[in-house]
Amino acid sequence: MTEATAPALDRAVRPARWLLLGLSVAVLLILFWPTRPAGDDQDWLAHWLTGLHRQSRLDWLTFAGVEFVSNVVMFVPLGALAALSRPRGGDKVALAACFGLSVFAELIQWLVLPHRTGDLRDVLANTLGAAIGIGAVALIRTRRQAAR
Repeated sequence: MTEATAPALDRAVRPARWLLLGLSVAVLLILFWPTRPAGDDQDWLAHWLTGLHRQSRLDWLTFAGVEFVSNVVMFVPLGALAALSRPRGGDKVALAACFGLSVFAELIQWLVLPHRTGDLRDVLANTLGAAIGIGAVALIRTRRQAAR
């Protein structure tokens, strides 16, 4: 099968690998930045939420929840690109790689970066985000194969 007639997701392998490389560098910069990313903005958000909670408004919205969802969202495209970079599947490898990256980053934060904290919840959130991205690609692949 020539590249022109290959399924669209298979033709996406090379660009996905380049995008994955670029996004991985960006994520690593965020994760290994010596201070909290958007530190002042995070302080402002925590203060704003505390004020709302004192007024019994948005009690369900916590800073920890926002942080968890942010970590999920950060890894969704990483997982999707990791899955796309594997032309014939390999979703378990993609998920393991994203999980490994997350564990590595949290260990570095915990051991080396004094103004950052490594957290198992971040590993969970990152892995969940990667799984969502990988799952989306798997769903698209399955539907395209069924349509053929």
